[in-house]
Amino acid sequence: MMVGNESNKESFKIHQTVLFVRCRSLYNELQDVDHYEGYVKELRKPDIPINVFRIIIQSIYGDSICLNELEAGVIFNLMRVSIELGINKLTEVAESHLIMSNGYK
Repeated sequence: MMVGNESNKESFKIHQTVLFVRCRSLYNELQDVDHYEGYVKELRKPDIPINVFRIIIQSIYGDSICLNELEAGVIFNLMRVSIELGINKLTEVAESHLIMSNGYK
């Protein structure tokens, strides 16, 4: 999977089985990719910032993330992308963190 824009992009290798279980929308998009070399399919997501996708990968593979050191703008981006990808649990975690860290208890 290639994320980021042309001037700043990064490639990530993700297992289809993990996507099937943890992020069905990316799995479905990957199934629509016709061209692939060997067993590797390439999916491009230029609208997803690299730092946000790293957090998403951490969440998909590890099921836990720490948002304490992140700026609010990064967490908002994380919420936006997780909503687009249908990762509801991550959306809820990011939303709760923003609410709690800004004193809205």
